[in-house]
Amino acid sequence: MNGKPLPVDPPELLQKINFKNPYNCVRNFEVQEQNSNSKDQHAQRRLVLLRVLGYIIIHASTLNGDGIVKDVENCNNKEDFLNLGEHYYTHFIYTFSKFRDRTPYQSKQISRPSYVNLQEAIQATMTQAPQSHTDAKKNALLRDGYRCVVTGFFDAEVRNITNWRDIVGTTWVIHTECAHIIPEGILTSIKNNPEKSKKTSHFGAIVQSIGYGDLLNEVNSAQIHQLDNVITLDRSVHDKFDRMELWFEAT
Repeated sequence: MNGKPLPVDPPELLQKINFKNPYNCVRNFEVQEQNSNSKDQHAQRRLVLLRVLGYIIIHASTLNGDGIVKDVENCNNKEDFLNLGEHYYTHFIYTFSKFRDRTPYQSKQISRPSYVNLQEAIQATMTQAPQSHTDAKKNALLRDGYRCVVTGFFDAEVRNITNWRDIVGTTWVIHTECAHIIPEGILTSIKNNPEKSKKTSHFGAIVQSIGYGDLLNEVNSAQIHQLDNVITLDRSVHDKFDRMELWFEAT
């Protein structure tokens, strides 16, 4: 699956030339790739990487996150753009996938992005996040009214309420799960694990580069299980969420 083609003139970039020019460079390579009708085994992958890069630029423009702009400006050719797209895919997009602990597709050696010093600073100051998944689920259930926020089905815990039958009515009662937006595992088990610590610092540097500020340390200090980072979902919905087949958009 190649994903949705990059739009010609995204409205988010109309007044932001510093984002528009790098975006147009990425889109030009995407159009070239699409028009080439290449049949080699990595053709679809190249389209995906260029589109990931393009859409992240669009999103970063709404947050004034110019770190990715600097990374794009450091690219000299198509291979550089593909490597940068692979970097953002592996250390940002892939982090949210339930398959994140498996080995992702690897391109050629990726040159270090412009935020490398930021990445090293995050790695140096990162601390182990406390673990309280059970409490997080209880708090999320209370906030979400004992329901999956997508299907509206009630969690079985609602039966602990005296008048639960009046509350539930004819709605199904199921077993929900506590889903984390920023994955629970990203801040756990990093102590004495240099490889995982490195992956986490890459992720933290990227979220800063696209405009989310020091989000990783905010979540770390407030605990990964804080209410802003968890949501109550039906098991099947949670699975789709972790597979990135379902997502939420701000309204």
